[in-house]
Amino acid sequence: MPFTTELSSQGITISWGTTVIGVTRMSYSGSAAGEIDITSLSSISVTDPNFSNHKLVKKDVDYSVIDLGELSCDFFGPCGFGINLLGTQRLLSVSRLNLGSPAFLTAISHEVVVGELVRGSCTFKLSNQ
Repeated sequence: MPFTTELSSQGITISWGTTVIGVTRMSYSGSAAGEIDITSLSSISVTDPNFSNHKLVKKDVDYSVIDLGELSCDFFGPCGFGINLLGTQRLLSVSRLNLGSPAFLTAISHEVVVGELVRGSCTFKLSNQ
């Protein structure tokens, strides 16, 4: 059963493949490290033509990997969204946010109480493939 916006926090729902999750809390984290200085003795150097003993070394830099991040959320239902899907990849999209990316389900937990909706939390690792 798809969730309506009334059942989800701020009207946000997450779709992961064909599974629609009503979100009650969501957090996203990603990172991109800055440049790394790899200047060394083998770096390119130039000589100042007006001062023969003055050498200039050109700075060499490398850039580290951009981590697309993780999205974690608490949710209500659906019951069929479970541990059997750990490690699988589907297209993840978040309503009302400009976020759509393939993502792996990396963690999931459920809380089942008689007479209440299934509650749980999950974590997705975003991917570019």
